Amino acid sequence: MRGLANIIFHEPRLIAILPAAGIIMDYSLTFIFAGGREMIMMYEYSPIMRYSAAMGLIIPTMLIIAGFYYIITNTGLKALSNSNIYPFGVAIAVIVTLTHIMGGFSWIIKNQIYTYTIHGMSLMTIIIAFTAFLYSVMLDKGFINHKYIQ
Repeated sequence: MRGLANIIFHEPRLIAILPAAGIIMDYSLTFIFAGGREMIMMYEYSPIMRYSAAMGLIIPTMLIIAGFYYIITNTGLKALSNSNIYPFGVAIAVIVTLTHIMGGFSWIIKNQIYTYTIHGMSLMTIIIAFTAFLYSVMLDKGFINHKYIQ
């Protein structure tokens, strides 16, 4: 099984499926559990979701955003594939996926701490991206020795 996980980890096309699937799950769960367009319009955090609900375009919007997520994630991970910060990119893709899935379940789990956790995960992606940037700069400037990195 370790071999399969390694293959998936190093294949940007497979990792890129995760955020796209996450957005589809988020929109689907929202549409199923929100209780109607009015509830989405009143309580949904995402302005894109509110707008698409108002216009009756939830499914096309969901598919367009899922396609956008796939293309951006695949392109970004391919660009990072031969770098030391590729694992950071994979971590961001996984956290974005989990954040969307948890966002969809927020219509069932109506708890303020749960909502703060979802926002915290969004902030975590920013922190990871900033850390990856600093790590990359430190490697380029020679502050981190390559021989100590496994």
